[in-house]
Formats: sequence, structure tokens, C-alpha cells
Amino acid sequence: MKNRIITIATCLLLVAATAWATTLTLTLDSSQPIKEQAEQLQDYIKSQPKEARQEWYMYLSIIIDGVDRSLPIRQGIKTPVYVAITSGKRFHANSSCSALKQAAEVIKMDKAEALERGFKPCNVCGK
Repeated sequence: MKNRIITIATCLLLVAATAWATTLTLTLDSSQPIKEQAEQLQDYIKSQPKEARQEWYMYLSIIIDGVDRSLPIRQGIKTPVYVAITSGKRFHANSSCSALKQAAEVIKMDKAEALERGFKPCNVCGK
């Protein structure tokens, strides 16, 4: 009986923690310096699940540099290229390009799609 109570209590704590985590809010104060606001936004994004972080990066990249990094990528890749999904404005001929070494996450997509999304050819690998 004691083990069952502990199990139920643990489950309730997990449900409560999950509910709390999904209701995080972000409030930015425009009277604060931009750097502080940016740090608050960064902390908020880092606290989100991977899928939500990717969505944040996609929308921020569209706002900042006009590159659409949204997922999913279309199927039927004819000419594969590689892009850093969270940063960068270039596509690469292969995933081992030296310009991709610092990329947090690299995905494969069709070259035509990369061009449609606003990516430009890499200056290193030239494709």
C-alpha cells in the first residue's frame, strides 16, 4: 500500500511539473536595456522543448534575416544540400563542409527548396 501511495504521489508531481512547465510566460519590459530583454528571451527559448525551440529559431530567422528554416522539409530530394537549421544563411554540398562545424543542428533538403527558402550557396564548398 505504501509503495502504491508513493507511486501515485510521484505521478501527481510529474503531472503538476509538466503543467507548470507548459504554462511558462515571457514578459519583456521595454524600459529595460535591449541586452537584458534579449537574455530573457534566450532563457525562455532554452526552457522550451526541442520542437518549440526549433519553431522559435525559425520565426526569429525569418524576422532577422529573411531565411525560412521551418520544418518539415519537403520529401523527394533530387539535389541534396545541407543547412544549419538554427543559424546561417548558406547551404552546403556536403554535411562535412568546414563552414558547418559550429552548427548545432544540420538537416538535408533539396537545393531548389533551399533556394526558395532564401539560403545562398556556401562560400567554402561553392554549391
